[in-house]
Amino acid sequence: LNILANAMTYVPNLHWSGTDKIEMYVEDETGVQSNVSTIKMIVSDINDAAIVKLPMLDGIPMLNAVEDKATLITGVKIIDVDLGPYSTLELSIRPGNGTVTFSSTKGIKYSKEKNVFHGQLDALNRALRGIMYKGNNNFAGFDTIEFSVSEPGAQAKTTAVTLWVNLQAVNDMPVIQSKNVSAIITHS
Repeated sequence: LNILANAMTYVPNLHWSGTDKIEMYVEDETGVQSNVSTIKMIVSDINDAAIVKLPMLDGIPMLNAVEDKATLITGVKIIDVDLGPYSTLELSIRPGNGTVTFSSTKGIKYSKEKNVFHGQLDALNRALRGIMYKGNNNFAGFDTIEFSVSEPGAQAKTTAVTLWVNLQAVNDMPVIQSKNVSAIITHS
């Protein structure tokens, strides 16, 4: 019995912290129970990193887009189980061969020197609901957008994820480029 008690493992519920206890007793085949033994535990809180949820296609973080057109990125959201909706975060968005824009930046501020957006969790998620991506002019193929979110404070953690973008090529109209040309026309 001591061997079994030494091999026991306790796993608290996900994201839970506080005090807990395990009460144990043994019962023989006649139904007689031993005294109850109690193990008291304190489960310390840890800081879970924020998560950036991305749109998925067949299990891959992927966005389909068309060359030279802006595309709404749906499904991007920041989740942080430790922070309330009014806690401040830093968000960095770095596309490889294009640009991203927000339809609304209400409640968030951009720091050019750090290339990050500062804002409360709710404000950043509101802005992400209207995020648009546009590839560089005439760029087609695969691009990436890196999203990185950082928490404030001494226990700060940073999470980075990558969204792949499949930019489908568009057949551009031919363009005649005019150059200074001189012509001599003779009549017969």
